[in-house]
Amino acid sequence: MTERPGVRTSALRSAAAAPVVLVATTIVAGILAPDSYDAVRQTISDLATIDSGGWLMTLGIGSSGALTVVTGLGLSGVRSVAQVTLVIAGTCGVLVALIPVDVNEGAHLIVAGGNLGLYAVWPLTALSRSSSAPRSLRPVPSVTAAGVLLVLFGWVLYETQGGDLLGISERICVTANLIWPLVVACSLRKDV
Repeated sequence: MTERPGVRTSALRSAAAAPVVLVATTIVAGILAPDSYDAVRQTISDLATIDSGGWLMTLGIGSSGALTVVTGLGLSGVRSVAQVTLVIAGTCGVLVALIPVDVNEGAHLIVAGGNLGLYAVWPLTALSRSSSAPRSLRPVPSVTAAGVLLVLFGWVLYETQGGDLLGISERICVTANLIWPLVVACSLRKDV
């Protein structure tokens, strides 16, 4: 695979790997979890605190965050504010893994909220009004992606107030957050 000016090969690979790693570790850690764990109601951070398989979930969360940092650094075809936003979102993901919810709930929730919130606004930071911009960076796709991610983030916040679908809402939100950088990386690869 040859390098293109808009995206490094490492960024394309890390963008593709991040959602796969997180979803795969969530599935396997869930299989290893006891029957008392409820994936519909409980978060992946809760899953990371369980003795059987928790270490795997922690590794998956941290790895997907680190992969996002690599993606952010390698997306040279987006504005620098977009690169920085994605790197900080990924760093927050790594911190989610390093600060378990059962050790320091307040700090964990701050970095988890930062992770989800930064991913939600990231498409807006990457938006380009140039007619030569790759399709995913143009106003309609960028605003649409941000809108979807913000709605999903809002759903997670709503569920934190005693909802019955916190686990599902978080999984859908986090997966969508990890997919949009892949869409942008592929668009940069194709359109540049």
